[in-house]
Amino acid sequence: MLQREAGPFSEADVLLATAASRAVTAVLESQHPQGANLLLHGAGNRRGRVLGAAQVLSRALPRRQRTAEVSSDDPHSDLLNAFTAEREEIRALAERARAALRERVRELEEAATVVEDVRLQERALEHLSAGLPPSLALERIAAEFARTLASHGPAARRAVDVEAFLGAVAHRYAGLEPLRVRRGELIVAVHLSGLSALRGWASGAVGALCAGAAEDSTGVPVLSALGLPVACGVRQLFDAVGNGTRIALDSDEGEVYVNPTAAQAASWRR
Repeated sequence: MLQREAGPFSEADVLLATAASRAVTAVLESQHPQGANLLLHGAGNRRGRVLGAAQVLSRALPRRQRTAEVSSDDPHSDLLNAFTAEREEIRALAERARAALRERVRELEEAATVVEDVRLQERALEHLSAGLPPSLALERIAAEFARTLASHGPAARRAVDVEAFLGAVAHRYAGLEPLRVRRGELIVAVHLSGLSALRGWASGAVGALCAGAAEDSTGVPVLSALGLPVACGVRQLFDAVGNGTRIALDSDEGEVYVNPTAAQAASWRR
């Protein structure tokens, strides 16, 4: 719609507006295609298109104390048991993924080595002996590794896997069920750890969206190797997407349709 301060439009103004209208309309339609509530753009991994509901992964470690029903008299033993149980689950998931892959995936092996790092467990027990609550001890170790690895280029993404591992250990220690992606859902995260990617894939996730760049997440190449669509570098992702948001992801074009219409969803299924 054109506006003027005073007087009628000149013939030149009308001619210019008429000539530009098609170009302006095309730009607007490219950002908001007909029938779409919102279209976001990212870098896709070219693994096709998929429909699903969003499941946002929280990076917060639980601070809830272990309940009396699941606690023993020895917090050191409880924490060690949590580390052991989590380590065994990740080992099993990694073996399952290796069996499904045609070739070795370096990022999968990087993520798998995190659970074998005895320094994490030793450091947790040191904090515990110093009187720090287990949940806070695990949170502090994650922060320590993030600071240490921040300036190490590609190695910095290891901190994302460390955080994911310690978060899962914290859930086990507190007797809480860790957040699990359900079948048919898309994982939504800032950075996707290889460990979270493994769990999501094993639970039936159909794809993933990341606000951060692909090179910052070991989980992106893991899911790509397993054939799941992923889009990274999706700006404004968390402004538009929350738990349960319906998503149509085109990883060939890097397009993310938020709350697609019924017609769009039907065309995705063809």
